[in-house]
Amino acid sequence: MNKSSRSGNQPNNANKHPRHTSKHPRHTSKHPRHASKLASAESEFSQLYERAKRVGKRRSSRLLYKFLSMVVRTVGYRYLSFTCHGAEHLNLPGPLIIAPVHRSNLDVPLLVPASKRHIRSLAKDSMFKGRLSAWFSAAIGAIPVRRGVADRKSLQTIEQLLLDGEAVLVFPEGTRQSGTQVKEIFDGCAYLSAKCSAPVVPVGIVGTEDAMPPGVKLPKRVKVVACVGEPLSASTFSANPDTQKTRLSMSQRRAFSQELQKRLQALMSQAGELRHKGKQQ
Repeated sequence: MNKSSRSGNQPNNANKHPRHTSKHPRHTSKHPRHASKLASAESEFSQLYERAKRVGKRRSSRLLYKFLSMVVRTVGYRYLSFTCHGAEHLNLPGPLIIAPVHRSNLDVPLLVPASKRHIRSLAKDSMFKGRLSAWFSAAIGAIPVRRGVADRKSLQTIEQLLLDGEAVLVFPEGTRQSGTQVKEIFDGCAYLSAKCSAPVVPVGIVGTEDAMPPGVKLPKRVKVVACVGEPLSASTFSANPDTQKTRLSMSQRRAFSQELQKRLQALMSQAGELRHKGKQQ
């Protein structure tokens, strides 16, 4: 009885092993598929990114940029009673980092036309979905960036644009925030300023969050005020400010960012006061 039971169990156990071991090839095959998807997504983004760079440099794109800037100045500024104090700092020659607070999707389209320069800016890659949307976003100077990803390619593009002497808009707070308090900012502006010898121009802007909060497609008619501060240079925080290449240590970059945060907060307060006075008049 024992022998027959043992012999009866042997075929069952033998049959189980092949089925059990056969799972491993199916399990491990998921990894190549996953890697293939990642490689495909990376390839698609690279193509999108390269196309945006090419489109942004075309003469037709520059003409569209100038035309839209004129439309915003003549129509958008009047609709929102937009005023920009210290706009001359946005026209500084050479490599320039424009660093505004970020409270609304209106921040970029209102601020960019205040400068006579062609300003490039980062935009989430979802704005580049569809051929027409991708062309339009690239034509107005936007550079695609993947949200939630440490996108080294976009950072390298900003560096190259600055080294080519262009003006680039970078949000030092990272993502869109809420309220009049300036949150802790990243060290990206400090790094780029030192790496590319580019001054950083802080900008406080008040009223865009009321005009167009998250989820709203059309802006409400409220007064918007922007205050542009004097440029901040990385060489001020360097141990050797007279050298051609500025290098900042981690503590020096943090000191730069803290000073930028203070200036942004002061500009936000100034813009808020001017907006309040404008409402009373």
